[in-house]
Amino acid sequence: MLAAPKNNLMVVGDDDQAIYKFRGASLANIMQFKDDYPQAKEVVLTQNYRSGQKILDYAYRFIQHNNPNRLEVKLKINKQLQSNRRLRGLVEHLHFQNWEDEAGGVARQIKKLYEQKPDWQWSDFAVLVRANSMADKFVAELTRQGIPNQFVSHKGLYTKPLIMDLLAYCRLLDNYHESAALFRALNMEPFKISHHDAIALNQYAKSKTLSTFEVLQQIELVKGVSSEGVQKAKNLVYWVNKHSPLARSWSASRILVQIINDLGIIKELDYDRDQLIFGYLDQFYRRVRSYEQTESDFKIKDLLEVIELELEAGDSGNLPPPLDDEDKVKIMTVHSAKGLEFKAVFLVGLVEQKFPARNRKEPIAIPDSLVRERIVAEGDSHLEEERRLFYVAITRAKDKLFLTSALNYGGKRARKVSRFVSEMGIETQLLPQGVSGQKLDWLNYPDAISSKLELNQRILPKEISFSQWEAFRNCPWQYRFAYLLRIPIPEKPTFVFGKVIHAVLREFMSYIIQAGQQASLFEAKPATGPILPPWQKLWDIYNYYWRNEGYNSKEERDRYFQKGKDLLAGFYQRLKAQEKLPQVLYLEKQFKFRIQGYDFKGTIDRIDCLEDGGLEIIDYKTGTPKEKIEDSHRRQLLLYKIATEAILEKSVSRLTVYFLDNNSVISFVPKPKQEENLQEEINHFLSCLKEGDFEPKPSQKCQWCDFRNICQFRLV
Repeated sequence: MLAAPKNNLMVVGDDDQAIYKFRGASLANIMQFKDDYPQAKEVVLTQNYRSGQKILDYAYRFIQHNNPNRLEVKLKINKQLQSNRRLRGLVEHLHFQNWEDEAGGVARQIKKLYEQKPDWQWSDFAVLVRANSMADKFVAELTRQGIPNQFVSHKGLYTKPLIMDLLAYCRLLDNYHESAALFRALNMEPFKISHHDAIALNQYAKSKTLSTFEVLQQIELVKGVSSEGVQKAKNLVYWVNKHSPLARSWSASRILVQIINDLGIIKELDYDRDQLIFGYLDQFYRRVRSYEQTESDFKIKDLLEVIELELEAGDSGNLPPPLDDEDKVKIMTVHSAKGLEFKAVFLVGLVEQKFPARNRKEPIAIPDSLVRERIVAEGDSHLEEERRLFYVAITRAKDKLFLTSALNYGGKRARKVSRFVSEMGIETQLLPQGVSGQKLDWLNYPDAISSKLELNQRILPKEISFSQWEAFRNCPWQYRFAYLLRIPIPEKPTFVFGKVIHAVLREFMSYIIQAGQQASLFEAKPATGPILPPWQKLWDIYNYYWRNEGYNSKEERDRYFQKGKDLLAGFYQRLKAQEKLPQVLYLEKQFKFRIQGYDFKGTIDRIDCLEDGGLEIIDYKTGTPKEKIEDSHRRQLLLYKIATEAILEKSVSRLTVYFLDNNSVISFVPKPKQEENLQEEINHFLSCLKEGDFEPKPSQKCQWCDFRNICQFRLV
């Protein structure tokens, strides 16, 4: 109906990669398209720019086992892909005695390729599993061998113990009578009571017809509870009473961070051993923050309602984490890998009942009347779906594809190699016990991890911002907490306010530029340059971007709102008083440039054109005004200058800090010596990163550090 009457409709799809039937997606949408639109023109895309031809040939041979239920057969077209690359590619099957050998073999093959390919990064490798349950073995083995890795948990986040603990505690803040959540909380480390104490609490609650939390509030009256149990119960009541009112007024992300810090949830974690747990925490925090971006005034109660709806819909925590900013081997399910590509792919656990997986009946079956699939006379629809999933997996590989399996996964019977391996036309050869790969010289590997790998174990980002550099300068341990472990911290009111003001100024200054351009286009008289809009325009923009969340109290919020009004009024009056408005070239100009293999990135608030043809970089500051430029501001502006000149190929002749609080500006002309010193500092910073030198630097700054409560090196 939408395309009529001209039938302007284009559909793109590949039936061989339809893998979301479990979500209700219908293969019939593409299989029956030509039946519904017989006049549609066909364009078959067979040129492939990702994989070597050998990988594509194996994939094509394999997927034909789904015939005749494929478009290639139905439409009589040729879907055999042709590689645009000269590299043929490698396809190998490694079959091991047990899963320990399999995990070890995968790890050592990754390590060997990494050492052989100097231009490859850890992020060029992926280990693909059919189900999340297979991932833990490979996470543990890669970690043991010093290989940086990331389990990309696209689902199951809400089933991780730490996240379940947090959610249970949050439910208490919303309703402390919820018994299930309370008993989960009583098993958290800060409040953990013995089984004997739990029975005593429960019996007392039944005899007095009280909720368990009401019993905790009068714990001294309960007989049979140990002294330690009494203290733990009082501790839980104290924190629930303290956090409950905050949960009703603070944003969800802010109260979560407060809970984590107050309860010391991560104090007992090892920052190297428990990186996976820190990863779950980071993903959960980012998920909560994403909800807050789309819904204002998002509280814990709202979070719990959203999660409950997701769980009811079968989503146990689906979150695509960032894949491009960390140099780690990615471990993920095949479903999670769809749309991605890697130079080397390890498809593991290839035995019957694992891949293809068993045909499990859906908990809530979709009625046949709602499914558009036509009943196929021949073929197994579940097996065909598994084949399509396998096809997606093997076509993620660009250069090398390794299929791995094992004879023993812990059961009584030996496991059969997946039929999919033979359907690709690959023969299986069992490796000897203890061999972790095809090459026998791997048997003689040293137990100790080499110094190179110890350094590579540091999980380093590919992109670096000025904020990261400054954090490292303040204290490398602070940098480690914030950017390697990504421990969540609450968004401070100063940051919330600063983002609002920056957004307002960007929008308002863009109107100045547009007004000048419109005048030159539509008025008969020649353009006179930028035009200052009325104050009401700036005021309207401020009200549009203002947000009430993120402040400690209504009074604090009102103070910041008035402060914003005052500084914007001063900014406007300064513009109005100028003889000529600034010639703004860029607003919030983003940049990225490379130094020693690292991408430095950032955003420059404003770049103006000066009368002499040079450029001026202006950085807004909403904090306390200074009488002179601080060293950190100078470093920031010099870095921006280097980036601007490298990208725009124009000279920057003035660097300015604009203190909005009192509308004062401090400018300086950069000197070549200053740039040389900056370059030396950057080189030192990058060297420390590469060498893994995160030596703590306790100082008076510790009292303002976001991680002072969990840092054992803080200056007391």
